[in-house]
Amino acid sequence: MQKNQELVLSVTDLNNLGFGVAHHEGMTVFVSGAIDGETVRARILTVKRTYAVAKTCEVLTPSPDRIPSDCTARGCGGCAYREVTYEHERSLKRHYVESVFRKAGLPDVRILPVVTPTDADGKPQTSGYRNKAQYPIALSPNGDYLFGFYGAKTHRVVEAIDCPLQNPAFAPILRSLRAYFSEHRLTVWDETSGQGLLRHVYLRAGEESGEILLTLVVNGSSLPDEAGFVSYLRARHPALVGILLNENREQTNVVCGKVYRTLWGK
Repeated sequence: MQKNQELVLSVTDLNNLGFGVAHHEGMTVFVSGAIDGETVRARILTVKRTYAVAKTCEVLTPSPDRIPSDCTARGCGGCAYREVTYEHERSLKRHYVESVFRKAGLPDVRILPVVTPTDADGKPQTSGYRNKAQYPIALSPNGDYLFGFYGAKTHRVVEAIDCPLQNPAFAPILRSLRAYFSEHRLTVWDETSGQGLLRHVYLRAGEESGEILLTLVVNGSSLPDEAGFVSYLRARHPALVGILLNENREQTNVVCGKVYRTLWGK
């Protein structure tokens, strides 16, 4: 097996990272974009001693559990199961729990059915259920501000304002921030040079109250015209109940520093 080699693979399982699992000549192959029960044509990306990683080029025989993904932020790696039915996702997750107990020598432990949160209409809540998001900020090649998530195993920011898993109230706030940053041309932190001001936007939402807390993480101790920044957001987003500034000057992957300052609210 060699890098860039294309193979036809039968996918027999789907792991907890969303990779299809196949086997070829005694090697386990983890295949992105493939679902258990499918036959795919895949290109080998990485070959290790006991396994390989591949990417699906074409689905030759689709699984009956495959559905169209509603994710527009391709490549962030944050939603492993958006291309399988929710019923199949539940089955997979229960299987994972059973296998953990079995590997621990406890095969007789009874695993109850997966508990599914429901929306107001009693339907499974499969979108909009995350009440916290930490968005790294970056600049695109043409100078646009990007809010999203890091691509798998990279620090490349994948635009994800409309992530279907996040609270739907977050996207309008991010768009307002983009407009404000663009108007004032605030600098963005560069992890190589350690320069630039804006690092992350951190949003939390109260599921029952609807209240939203915004924290802006910066490489510094203040913002230009903080009062103007607060007024701009409050006028557009009445659900905001607190706007905070977090200071993080460290060359680190940790999102928030130790120093917080409340610009307004609670």
